[in-house]
Amino acid sequence: MKGFIAIALCAMLMVPLVATAGDGHHNRKANKGQKIHKMGKELNLSDDQKTQLKAIHEGTRDQRKAIKELPEADRKAAAQKLREETKAKSASVLTAEQRQKLDEMKAAHKAKKK
Repeated sequence: MKGFIAIALCAMLMVPLVATAGDGHHNRKANKGQKIHKMGKELNLSDDQKTQLKAIHEGTRDQRKAIKELPEADRKAAAQKLREETKAKSASVLTAEQRQKLDEMKAAHKAKKK
């Protein structure tokens, strides 16, 4: 679950806000875009950081697809390794203050889910 949150968090940091037309129903992509935009704003990401994080995310997309093709027994370990690598790469882009703020945001989100 932590790995999934890390991947989702990376995705939220990397993808620009995309306006999508909805039909009045809950639209996950639009919601995700709003979360991404909010998180980038709260962390005060520079344009360079946004570009780097987006590149990291796009680089993992093909790897995630490849993991889905692995035998079921190997998927979990491969996915965990990819999450850890992605988390480390993403963290290296952030400043110490941004990493601290991100950790606080994660803790608040986790507490809110309970």
